[in-house]
Amino acid sequence: MINIEKFISTRKRLKISQMALCTDICTQATLSKFEKHQQVPAFDIMIALCERLGLTLNDVFPINVTARQTNNERVLTLATQALFYQNIGKFEHLIKQVEIDKMVDTERPTYQITQYFSAVILKQDCLKAKQII
Repeated sequence: MINIEKFISTRKRLKISQMALCTDICTQATLSKFEKHQQVPAFDIMIALCERLGLTLNDVFPINVTARQTNNERVLTLATQALFYQNIGKFEHLIKQVEIDKMVDTERPTYQITQYFSAVILKQDCLKAKQII
């Protein structure tokens, strides 16, 4: 679902006319058709328009990524963040929640990287790190 309303409201809040917004990017007609739900401009045009408004493509074309995430992906993301902030307790709590028997191929590299950096950074166990490699 396209959130054209956010695009338009941001443009108006910033008091940028259609002509000013599309200068050196596209025609005013292209922008007008987009705002009237008649046509979606090319990808490169949308990027440039959004950048000029301080928006991301996800602001205008929201994608619910979390709905597609597996439980392991969600947990590994949080564990990676905990590892980054060297929060050992939180990391260890989260990494225990990873369901190794349900892990898909795309999750394995993240899991292995977190295990490696946990050994190197948090536990300073080079022998364990070498075993992981």
